[in-house]
Order: sequence, then structure tokens, then C-alpha cells
Amino acid sequence: MVVVPPPSGAQSIQTVVVPVPGERLPPDRLQLATEALRADGMVILAGAIPMDVLDSLSAKMNEDMLQVSVNDGDLDFGDSNAVIGEEGKAGEERKPRDFRGIRPPPLHPHLHREVVYNAAAVRVSAALLGPEPTLMTYATNSSFPGSAQQGVHADCPFPAHPDHTTTNGRSPGVVLNIPLHDFTIENGATLVYPGSHLNVDPVVIASDNVGDSNAPSDAALAARHAVRPAEQPCPKRGDIVIRDLRLWHGGMPNRSDHPRAMLAMVHVAADYRGPRELHYFWGFEAEETSRDFWHDSILRTSVAFLPAPIAYQSGGHSKPRTPLQLAYEHRVETGDTYILQQQQQQAKI
Repeated sequence: MVVVPPPSGAQSIQTVVVPVPGERLPPDRLQLATEALRADGMVILAGAIPMDVLDSLSAKMNEDMLQVSVNDGDLDFGDSNAVIGEEGKAGEERKPRDFRGIRPPPLHPHLHREVVYNAAAVRVSAALLGPEPTLMTYATNSSFPGSAQQGVHADCPFPAHPDHTTTNGRSPGVVLNIPLHDFTIENGATLVYPGSHLNVDPVVIASDNVGDSNAPSDAALAARHAVRPAEQPCPKRGDIVIRDLRLWHGGMPNRSDHPRAMLAMVHVAADYRGPRELHYFWGFEAEETSRDFWHDSILRTSVAFLPAPIAYQSGGHSKPRTPLQLAYEHRVETGDTYILQQQQQQAKI
């Protein structure tokens, strides 16, 4: 079953306007955005990025995307959840490479603090996740014309609680999505289930999706839809969408004649422990000449540097030996990881 979203224009996800693009939110709007993100699992910061900055980056990204065909096999983020047909289910009749990461260039002159370390978005992220969240990815999700529907999923496995929150019970992380084009129903605005990030009932998440699965069952989707229907928010260029990693969502078919791309930057809480530790702590690679860029007073960054010129579109870029990856390997040696601790507990049973 594929749950049908409501008609175009139906949106309960809150939008908070950033008064000055690239600058901080006033305290009252920061609180509003954080509360909306906590309650709904998503918030839209409207007008968060100056248009001239976005135009500059979009021009380079569009140039890169024009060089990519739908069947290219050498790029990361080939989708494993794409489905075809109204009765399709995640894992059946997959159409490869519908949703892909055409990486944004991690080098000057294409890096902008208003994008990567956006003052409004970084502060909303830290307000939700706690002190010193870490930027783990600098990537995109790109949908090409004719793409299929993606299976609904969360970006961290079930159950959402307690094993996939932080030690203080907060969200494990968020993803910041920045549309490089206006999102519409036609070009495949993302389908989301507002509030689903708080669904911790193991009865609702059916037995065919236990353990480390991150795809809710048909029964779980129907139950959630009855509580609060799925919807397709349509952010505009210049907006930033902040989404809790636990929120149920899925890419929708791109029925337009043009590729649709959005930047994707994952922030993970400093005290997160769970089955995705290794995945989250991979980090990313950037060109050595950009070393001076990757610093922020609020957000840490898991980045490793390569000599110029960097082949930033090559596969496997997101598994470098960053400082956080090395720290994780040390924790593995000392037994201080979620997976090792779970294995130890199982051995005592």
C-alpha cells in the first residue's frame, strides 16, 4: 500500500520566517522553530539563505547535474527504497538511482557560510540536539525526471526510543535540506508524516519491521495516517527545511522535465549512542585548500581533507578517517559502543 498524500496546498508543518537572510532568528522565533521541530519533526525556515549565495551554488550544481544521466552507476546514495506502481512496496521492483547524491563541491569558491553554517538553522539544531552537535555530511538528494516513489522510511532504525535517542532522551540528529529549486507536487516534494518521530509504540510498528529496520509497515503507515495524514510541504529556494532523523518520510515521483535537487547536511547530537554510530561518524571529505572554512562556534564538523584537486563526485567519499571516526574506533577498542554493549547484555541473558 502507498498512502496517498492530501491535495496540493494542505500543510500543517510550520514555517518560520527568517527576517534577514543569513542571520540569526530573534529569540521568540528561535523558540517557535524549536518547538515546532520538537512537536512535528520538521520545520521550514523561510528565506534563510540570501538569493545571490544560492544562485552561485545552484549554477555550479546545475552544471554538475547536467553531466549525470539517470543510469550512471558511479555515484553514491543510489536508493534502495524506490518503488514502482501504486501497489509497490519498499524492496520490490526497485528502480535504481532515482534519488542520488550529486555532491556539492567541497572547495572554494563554492562554499558559503550562509549555507553550511547558516546562523538561524545551526541555532535551531543546537536548541533541539544540545551543545556541540556535529555536521556529519555535506551532500545532496537529487531526483531525476521519471523517478519512482521512494519507500517511506526514517533515517534511523526502529524503535525510535530509547535506543535511538541521546543519553538525555533528545533526538539523535536532524537533517537540513536546502532546495536548489522550488519544490512542488509535480517535481516530487518529499512526503512526510508529521509527528511520526514520536511514535514509540512497538505495537504500532509491526513485527515485520523490528530490530534495525527503518521502514514502517503498511499497518503502521495506515495507523499513523489516521492520526495525522501524510503531507507534501513545498519549500522554496532560499528556505531551509530541518527534519528530525526519526521522522517517517519518502521521496515522491518527479513528474517534471527537470532534475530536482536539495542539499542535505546531517547534524548528530554529541551524546548520541545507537546502532547508527558507525554510519553517523563517517564524516565527509573536502579539499585541503578549504581547511580554513570548516569551523563554527556552535557546530562541530567531521571532515577529512584531501589534496587538490579533489574528485568530489567519486563513490565512497563519505567514509574517510575523520577525527570522529578515529575516536569511534578507539571506543570500539574499549567496548564503549552501543553495539558492543548490546552484545554484552545479550551474552548475560
